[in-house]
Amino acid sequence: LHMSRTLGASAHLVHPHLVHPHLVHLARTCSQVETDPIVMLAKERAQQLTDASVFGSVEVVSELCRSPRAHMYLDQKVGEREMTALMYAAQAGKADAARVLLENGADPNICDTHGRSALMLAASNGEPSLFSPLLDHGADGRLRAANGWTALMFACSSGHTELAGQLLEAVEGQSSSASMQLQMHIQSAIGVAREEARLETVAFLEALLEQEEGLDVDAAMRYAKEPRE
Repeated sequence: LHMSRTLGASAHLVHPHLVHPHLVHLARTCSQVETDPIVMLAKERAQQLTDASVFGSVEVVSELCRSPRAHMYLDQKVGEREMTALMYAAQAGKADAARVLLENGADPNICDTHGRSALMLAASNGEPSLFSPLLDHGADGRLRAANGWTALMFACSSGHTELAGQLLEAVEGQSSSASMQLQMHIQSAIGVAREEARLETVAFLEALLEQEEGLDVDAAMRYAKEPRE
């Protein structure tokens, strides 16, 4: 869209013989796309779907998802951070709306301008009710945001220890080269939790690293919650 404005301006300000004809054609095509009624309708519906998702209006979300044209706007990004309706629902903690979106084919692994997925937003805000539907519909716990953080690191940064346990169990199942890669992931999460002084989360993660085989999340959680001086 930015290109269309730039090229459109060039086509009017620069002598036509100095502008490559393919660029002029591209500018005109982009301009036509911007004003295409179907494209404009898709943008309008995407905003409506986003608003309904943020407010948890499940009936409205369901109605918009039932439209034969839902595929045109279900995963369309909205706003400055370029987030989908599912991402807004995850950020707002609207599990029912997120579930409807996922059941109708919303992609849980699309990321915003900061590289954050719906799972990362849910982890950061401590929304446990969103984890199961997101993970059941293919949310990838191994994705990294622009700052290098995974969903696990976002959860640890905010001190959501129980959610960290859920994420680790999910990541363990998603990793093909489980042991070493998972240990490195946990070590990175410890660094994030320590930086934010999330002592219980640090104790939980360190207890996991000390385990010789597999991940016993329940045992590590009990250790983390033991009273300390």
